[in-house]
Amino acid sequence: MADQYTYPGSDVLVNLPGYTHPEAWKEAAVAHVSARLGDLVEHPITGDFDLAHLQAIHAALVDGFYSWGGQLRTADTGPGGTGIAHCRPEFIRAETDRVFGTLAEESFLRGRDRDAFSRGLTWTWGELTVIHPFRDVNTRT
Repeated sequence: MADQYTYPGSDVLVNLPGYTHPEAWKEAAVAHVSARLGDLVEHPITGDFDLAHLQAIHAALVDGFYSWGGQLRTADTGPGGTGIAHCRPEFIRAETDRVFGTLAEESFLRGRDRDAFSRGLTWTWGELTVIHPFRDVNTRT
């Protein structure tokens, strides 16, 4: 789905290094974000497990590769290969507030046994997957 995030006539996301060939772009993006994930394992970003925290993590993961790191997407995104419809951009903030509010009410899943923790994590992951707050790198964030 072409939008303001992609090069005209392409599905390649506009990126700071300037990759325009789909395979080269994907390979470079995966390598960049993977390296940044490794950095975050060593130096986690502290926060309140809320939208601002998620945005900071996203910004760190794509820093130097995309100019829109940590910014909520402003374009509709289709379901892509997953078949999962995404939240409309105008509802992203309210929906993430709902999810993170519920997570806070549930003490961020602390103190739960394995099954209860898994159910809570599954719900949170599923909700955030549907919200899809960023143009790309949502799951890794």
